[in-house]
Amino acid sequence: MLKKVEQWLLPFICCFCEAYTTSGQDLCSVCKMALPWSGDRCFKCGLYLTSGIDSIDCESCRELPPKFDRLCSLFSYQPPITKLVMGLKFGKKLAYGRVMGELLADQVEAQWYQNRNCSLPLDRLSHKCHLNCDQRIVSFSSHCLKVA
Repeated sequence: MLKKVEQWLLPFICCFCEAYTTSGQDLCSVCKMALPWSGDRCFKCGLYLTSGIDSIDCESCRELPPKFDRLCSLFSYQPPITKLVMGLKFGKKLAYGRVMGELLADQVEAQWYQNRNCSLPLDRLSHKCHLNCDQRIVSFSSHCLKVA
């Protein structure tokens, strides 16, 4: 009952098309399918893999591997993803951080989160941001994944 009242008072509205959603996210299923998902990228550095390669990492990473095991790259940085990033950083659209965090959690859980012993490090690219954007995304992801 409380959930229904909450949904009535604070409905989920898609951050792209502004339609009401029933998905429990501020992202409708149509807009979610239209996002520029990463596709075939190196699991270490995120660069696109050339077609025909039967590997999960690129030649550079095989020769000189980075100091971490795996990268989770959700999207190419292009519209409409730029709207989410810029809205969170400069427009104080906190729901955008929740959407990105939930999408990251879904991807991590689906692809390689197996033993619930996972850390979610991020580069400190947004250290000059008014909001701590990367921390907001990680906190939503951690909440979804039930990681402390």
